[in-house]
Amino acid sequence: MLSKVLSSRYAECPPLNTTRERSIAMKRRLSTTLFLIAGMSLTVQAQVPNDEERKEGFVPLFYGTDFSGWQFGGGYDLPEKQPANWKVEEGIIKLSGGGGPHLGTQWDYDDFDMRFQWRAMREKYNSGFFIRSARKVRPNQINLAKGAEGRFFGGKMKGGKAVPELQNPPFEWNEWRVRIVGDTVTFWCNGKLAWEGTEFQSKRGHIGLQAEGAPLEIRNLRIKEIGWQYLGNPDMWPDAEKAAGLKLSDYVLRLEWKADKPTMAEINLRGAGFKKASVRLGDLENGSGGIVGFAAEPAKNTDNPAGRWNYTEVRVADGKATIWQNGVDVVKDIDLKSDANFPKTGGLTFAFKKTEFQFRNVRVKPLRKSTPTTNSSGDRGE
Repeated sequence: MLSKVLSSRYAECPPLNTTRERSIAMKRRLSTTLFLIAGMSLTVQAQVPNDEERKEGFVPLFYGTDFSGWQFGGGYDLPEKQPANWKVEEGIIKLSGGGGPHLGTQWDYDDFDMRFQWRAMREKYNSGFFIRSARKVRPNQINLAKGAEGRFFGGKMKGGKAVPELQNPPFEWNEWRVRIVGDTVTFWCNGKLAWEGTEFQSKRGHIGLQAEGAPLEIRNLRIKEIGWQYLGNPDMWPDAEKAAGLKLSDYVLRLEWKADKPTMAEINLRGAGFKKASVRLGDLENGSGGIVGFAAEPAKNTDNPAGRWNYTEVRVADGKATIWQNGVDVVKDIDLKSDANFPKTGGLTFAFKKTEFQFRNVRVKPLRKSTPTTNSSGDRGE
């Protein structure tokens, strides 16, 4: 695309008759090239939270290149053929309209702080932003229809009025922020507090965007999961256990991983000192989720094909381990205390070849002893 733009721009230039004219023109063309390249670079970089947000714990919910991290209509992997009304272009999610499918996150969430930008691409528009919704997103919508922007409906909550006066005109970007803690939902539009809703009944669920017949563009989606600690990319850990700086007892670990070719990795649930309790990822024969040393093989191979992201949750609570991946409890309630040497606390280490495995969004949430052992299969609280 860049070459076409530059070619057309250069074709408009008149013939140059002097050395000075050629020199000036060359400088202008170079400036134009650098400007266009910088603009395209900024489009992609814009998907990354700024320095202040990163320090607060925000991570991208959209990477500017594809729909990884999302699903259409409740699926657990992206379809081979992408819906015609949804596309990613120039670092932006572009919705052309249509009545479906809606776009939902792979993960479900309880408490979070979500920020994103959107703009309408015509005068009359209609869409919606879903919070703590079903996997096939539908309930708990913050309206994105002309004249009703910001109105909460499709769920139980006190408050949530429409705030069209806080929106920018069509074709201009709007910045929305939604923060949910417990049963309280706080909503900002373009830097101004719009409303605070209370007694929100849904405990957890998915985030989503609605296809409702109108063209819309969305970008810069980033999220902070409140109560979770992000551990960074294991590729960058000089010493996994030391870098994580954690000593855990009961916890939930969430991560996204992919392998571009057949290979295997392990997560040591109590650190390098007790490798017997290790979860396998990328096991070609059985699939991911088996726990080394405990005769715990996955009930089903849920690994996505090579090159696609997988979504894995490891829950260690009350001496038992449950592994969830891509919508399925592949291993459930394995008794780790059956080994008398299983440590009560420990760190987390990853064993993998950096050239073969990719990780992102690795985060952990310490649990109290009273926390239920139900996994986050994507349907809790829905």
